[in-house]
Amino acid sequence: MDTDESRPVSRLEISVAYQDCADNSSKGLTKSQARDALFEAGQNPTKLDIDEYWHQKQKKGNDVITLDELQELNERLGDPKLVIKNALRFFDKDKNDKIDRDELYEILKQTDQLEGGLKDVETYVDHILKLGDRNGDKMIDIDDLVMMIQDGLCYS
Repeated sequence: MDTDESRPVSRLEISVAYQDCADNSSKGLTKSQARDALFEAGQNPTKLDIDEYWHQKQKKGNDVITLDELQELNERLGDPKLVIKNALRFFDKDKNDKIDRDELYEILKQTDQLEGGLKDVETYVDHILKLGDRNGDKMIDIDDLVMMIQDGLCYS
């Protein structure tokens, strides 16, 4: 069940983020600035999302996009909460809208969260599971895990 906080990023949020990330001397945002602006507004674009947009618009690597183009890119990305939720559902093998320990491990593995010198993977998985398990069933509801991801609790 979707919570009432699930909503697309608004045009106003994108506009504010655009202004925050724009270089006063430029006529738009670079790829890096566009990604930063989208993150600031609440989106979670991948490098591939940005690269595909640049390609579709026939822009070169150092070209910039306007506010209207950033708005268009935001609309293509969709509601960030639903994007995360749908991605997590892919890993929910028993389709119960809960993530168990094995599913959580697979999510972390597939999203490269276990790379970079993590010494004790089991402790990390247990820590995230403990943070998100609200009823003691050793699982995290997908909606709760979405909130944890958006709040950055899975990365602390």
